[in-house]
Amino acid sequence: MDWGDRFARYGWLVGLAAIAAAQTAIRVWPASSLATAVFLGAAIALAFMLPRPQVAAVGADPDCGSARRPGGWTLLALVFGATSVCGASVLLTFDWRSYVGPGWLGMLVGVSALSLGLRHWDVACRRRLPLSRWEWGCLALLLGIGTWLRFHDYASFPTPFSTHAIEEQQTGLTGAEILKGLRPWEYPLDTYLVALAQALSAAPTFLTIRVPTTIASALTIVPAYLLLRQLVRPPAAAAATFLFAVSSWNLIYSRIAHNIFMPNLFVVAAFALATDFARTRRIAPVPWLGLLCGYTLYVYAGYRGTTLLVAIALLGCFGSDLWKRWRPAAASQPARPTRDAAAVALFLAVVAAVAVPLVAHLAQDSARPLYYFEAGGRSLANKQYYTADVGAFLTQRLTRVRETAAIFMHRGDGSLTFNDPGRPMLDPITAICFVAGLAIALRYPRDGLNAFWLLVFVALLLVLTVLVQNLDVRRLQGITILVAIFAALFLDALYGEVLRLGTFGRRCAVALATVAAVGVLGWTYDLYFHRMARDPRVRQAMKNHYTTLIEYGRGRYERDGGIARHLLLLSLPRWFFKPGYYYGSHYHWLHRPYMAGSDLGDLSEVLPPRVLPEADRPVSVVVQAPFERVAAATLLEEVYPGTKCTQVVDPDIPAAAFAVCDLPAVSQGRPVLSTLRGRYWRSVDDRGAPIVERDEPFLGYAFVPPVCHEGSGGEQCRAEWQGTFEVGTPGDYEFLIETRGRSRGEVTIDGAPVAGRMHLSAGTHRVEARATLPRELESGLRLLWRQDGEPGVVPFYTVAPPP
Repeated sequence: MDWGDRFARYGWLVGLAAIAAAQTAIRVWPASSLATAVFLGAAIALAFMLPRPQVAAVGADPDCGSARRPGGWTLLALVFGATSVCGASVLLTFDWRSYVGPGWLGMLVGVSALSLGLRHWDVACRRRLPLSRWEWGCLALLLGIGTWLRFHDYASFPTPFSTHAIEEQQTGLTGAEILKGLRPWEYPLDTYLVALAQALSAAPTFLTIRVPTTIASALTIVPAYLLLRQLVRPPAAAAATFLFAVSSWNLIYSRIAHNIFMPNLFVVAAFALATDFARTRRIAPVPWLGLLCGYTLYVYAGYRGTTLLVAIALLGCFGSDLWKRWRPAAASQPARPTRDAAAVALFLAVVAAVAVPLVAHLAQDSARPLYYFEAGGRSLANKQYYTADVGAFLTQRLTRVRETAAIFMHRGDGSLTFNDPGRPMLDPITAICFVAGLAIALRYPRDGLNAFWLLVFVALLLVLTVLVQNLDVRRLQGITILVAIFAALFLDALYGEVLRLGTFGRRCAVALATVAAVGVLGWTYDLYFHRMARDPRVRQAMKNHYTTLIEYGRGRYERDGGIARHLLLLSLPRWFFKPGYYYGSHYHWLHRPYMAGSDLGDLSEVLPPRVLPEADRPVSVVVQAPFERVAAATLLEEVYPGTKCTQVVDPDIPAAAFAVCDLPAVSQGRPVLSTLRGRYWRSVDDRGAPIVERDEPFLGYAFVPPVCHEGSGGEQCRAEWQGTFEVGTPGDYEFLIETRGRSRGEVTIDGAPVAGRMHLSAGTHRVEARATLPRELESGLRLLWRQDGEPGVVPFYTVAPPP
């Protein structure tokens, strides 16, 4: 055997080594164009050097005879099924709220009856998917590994009181409203399962509402294997399913209570059923295919194209069989265009029955169509991105194509809560298999369903990333099954080459495959449970002012033996307890009935001469950063003798720290004697009497009156302060002026502008300050000084001694 023959036989090893080296270089130097070029070149070379994958043939089986005349039981099942589906559609259309449960149950029963009756047409078909005991055991093992990975260390990261995005709060709120009688039509299965999880939980948390998504993600492994097994040989299908099951992309999304992730189960199942029809022309599963695709019309916008894609697949089968009927000499398999037409009609009929209630709901409420298409409209609203300048348009599209391509193995998702920042979405082994398999599909587009998968892949990338104004990786959750499909093609071609090796070569291949599998599993475990779970940026991004307060309140409720204290809250969430507040209401299902109380406009509402609200439970004042929690705690302990204040600091998000001051049962406050006078006007041009004029203990964010942080547009308050403070020891003092948001101000001490370190003599010093305060939540000015440690507010008050 000369060197040319040797290279022809073993050249694929060189290509495999080249693509592995290039992938390693990409992980070390993501910006290297040379490494990416070598990687793509090696993938294309492998597509030509490896043997052709043994992709399953599509089309009617030669042994599939004509349908027999249906018997009585078959006709009864068909009539009952059609009646049940139509009746369920009518119930859901005219009275969704009353019949949402019976309606969907009737839909399931009807589809089951239709499928059972239509099995008579498939009696003579022999190309069903035979799974050996080895394959069933392998599938059980893959399901076990994927389930373990998704539920491993479940309560530690993300924690029960950390959240990825506002959609998690919205999901929990919808579930709670369902338990109160709400019957939404958006995301029905997702939200009703969340409601069930909440009903079964004694104290629901974010952990509770994530369980349905995690279970759905694990179950997706089953239809994924059944889909892949129809495309390639068992070893390749098992290996590709393993990559799908342990993918960090799927793992991360499996622990998020977001309505965008659960429908992936139905999409994968629909693709598996569509593949079954293309491969066997069995018509019995088609009603289930219609039900799955019809349901995707109720879910997130990114999945609503599933019906169109599946319809294209069925019409492709119909067109292929028509071509075979017209050109029988060129057909290697019999044509069944009549069966195809029946399948298309049946599919569209079931989809229509499922979709009619949705159309009716959209037609009845003029606001619903806007809401239903809101995601798509929002994605197309950026006129700068959709410029009329052809050159700029093409440049933007090419830039977006590069950014989209970089998601897979270069930069990944930049979001702090959906991926380890900057890490690729695919591990190195999966990236190699995926890109090499994509090259194989491009080389053999007419094999099996390769052309269809390429169409779906391109459509998803164009519609969900390239043609929308913002690049959001969450929209690409449905592309993970396509990654597995293309990986399966490469693995099948590689398996075919390994079969040509000797015993020693096969053993080496098994050893390398084992090492690769362990490496993929280790990559995912390290990425999620080590890098993300321990990254302080990620942990901080998953918490906010709401979650820290709720976590404390829930823990305090348990420690106090089930007594919910009455909290007087001064926090950045200015309407934490207000049901009508849009953003805050998303958290109400978490803190009721464990927390009760009212929101404070500013700290003056809990100081004499104001009277504290009467409550039938213990009262606590909570002051959260950025308000002056330490100064407020000191003040409250002096004003209300017997008060005990605790500083609560979450190590993951110190910026949301707060002070909890438990007031005594008899809260008779001492008068606060202040030397600082504050005045507030409604606008910067208002020269009349101030709308608020009062003495304040210190100059800080905690005393901005509500009227000056509520407003709209460009409205601004004007504020002035005048007062005196005492210095006991002469020396150099460091002063700080801080503002919030777009606030602006200036402060003078004894007529001199405050500028860092100032020398002050012992005695009384005069302060004057002016500020413009935008009438928005982020508003305020404060004066701090540093004395041997952390800066604190300058005190302008004394507390009257006890009588």
